This record gives sequence, structure tokens and C-alpha cells, in this order.
Amino acid sequence: MNDFETLSAKEERYDEIFMSILQQEGKIEPFLDSVFRFLHRRTDFFLIQETSDQSYGFPPNVAKQIVSKTFQKYDSIPKENLKKKLLDSNDKTVSKSNEKCEKAIKNNKKKTEYNLCSPKLSSAAEIDEQEKFQKDPSSYNGAIRENYTWTQSIKDIDVRVKIDPTIKTSKDVKVNIEKQSLKISVNNQGSWQILINDRLPWTIKPDECTWSLFPADHIHINLEKIQERWWENLLINEPKIDLKKINPEKPLDDLDVESQAKIKQMMYDENQKRLGLPTVEEQKNLEILKKAWDIEGSPFKGTPFDPSVLKKTQN
Repeated sequence: MNDFETLSAKEERYDEIFMSILQQEGKIEPFLDSVFRFLHRRTDFFLIQETSDQSYGFPPNVAKQIVSKTFQKYDSIPKENLKKKLLDSNDKTVSKSNEKCEKAIKNNKKKTEYNLCSPKLSSAAEIDEQEKFQKDPSSYNGAIRENYTWTQSIKDIDVRVKIDPTIKTSKDVKVNIEKQSLKISVNNQGSWQILINDRLPWTIKPDECTWSLFPADHIHINLEKIQERWWENLLINEPKIDLKKINPEKPLDDLDVESQAKIKQMMYDENQKRLGLPTVEEQKNLEILKKAWDIEGSPFKGTPFDPSVLKKTQN
């Protein structure tokens, strides 16, 4: 069966998601970079399993083998129909776009609606504000404002405040962090300019908050929340974000050690199953069986260890 001819409902949904990302990135290379960046941030794909009882990561070179094997899988598919399929798809897209454009002109629609003629512009326009914020690491789960951006986890907030290129030393910066307020000023050519001066919607831990200057670029502030909760805005007088559209998952590092270990083991076991290899529990059982293989009274004493024989006896 040609994978390009028949798609499942799940594959069609994935196509829409991937196409949206690809249109935003513009080229294949940054698109793939986004995929691997996701794997690096949110999975154990790039971690090395150093010992057999380590419950996360991959044995050396296995991750590379997975990437290579996946590429070879699709590279081996006959390509005769691929070009025709892609060209037909592009023709249909252009045809539909032109049809919409003609209807818009006939109905004397407003000039702004002529964006229908440009699939790329139309696609970008459909992406709402929070989706744009989610694509930028400096505003992930937060927002982009006129002179600052902020991102948050369940425990803290990181703020980046833009500064003039002339601000190069910390003596030209004043950062006042209170339990429920934030004030930032800079000395711009002998005159102090207030960049932020507002109350916070929730309380923070001033003693655990920090700030640092990136000369001629921005001021970075880290605010430690008192309560583990998601903020709708950084400042009281700032528009609220839609918390339904952020990613509310707790980062792995924020979980306790026991929970982290369990999740990492589950991820490792899932990958082992996908590769047809034993899980952590199965590895432990094999080690026990291997030790019992040669003990006195064992019917297998003196023969090479063969797990498949044990599976046959269990059946």
C-alpha cells in the first residue's frame, strides 16, 4: 500500500498540525529542528542509558539508529507517484484559493478579505494570539507585550524587559521587587526612565527572586511564586491570557524524585517495547533466571543461558 494514497483519520489530523508548523517555519530544516528541540526538552531521547538498571535514556547510538531507520523506511518507498501527488495537491490549493478570490471580488468584499488569495497569509491569520505566544520560548505559557515578554512554569516566572542599547552596566538599572509589585527603571542618558511599575496579581518570594542585566539587550528577572498556580497576567494592568490555551503540564524537573523515576522508567519501558527489547522488570527477571540457570539441580546446568527455553517451559 502506498502511504501517500490512504491516510487514517489520525494521520490526517497530524498532517494538519505538521503543515501548520511547517508553514510557520518556512523550510524543512527549521521544521526538523523544532521536532528535535521538542524531543530534547520533553523526552529522554537524547539521554544515554549508562547502566542496565537505569530507567531512562537509550543505549549508546540507539537514538541515532532510530532516526536513521525511520529515514530509510520512507526513503525506500517508490517515489514515482510522490511528485505527481505533491503537484496535484498544490494545484488544488491554488485552484481553491483563486476560486475564493474571484468570489470575493464579485461580491465586492472589503479589501482586507482579499487575504483569501494568499493561503500562507490566511493560515497565519487563523493562529490566535496565545498560539503565537506558545511558539516563542520567551513567552511560552505567558505573553509578549510592548516592552517586555514573560513565560511561566507552575513555580516561577521569567521576565525579559527590553532596554536601549546604551544601557550597558548594572549601575544604570534599578530593579525593585516587592511581595506583590515590580518596578524597573533605567538611566537613559542621565534621566531615569520607568519601564515597569505595577502590582502583581499574586504574591511572590522577594528574597528568592533574582535579576540580571544583558548589556544593550534586556533585563532578565526571575520571580518565585508563593503558590503553585498559573497566572493570567504578569501585571495587574496587563491583558489576561487564556489559560485554556497554555500547556499546564508540570515539567519533569518540578516533580519529586520518586515521581520522576517512575515516569522515566515508563518512558524507557515504552521505548524498549517498541524496539522489541526487555523492560526494566523483565531485565531484572532475566538476571535472576540467569543466576539460577547454573545452580545445582537445574536441568540447564552446564548449558549456555537461553531465555527462549524458559519462555517455552512457561508456555
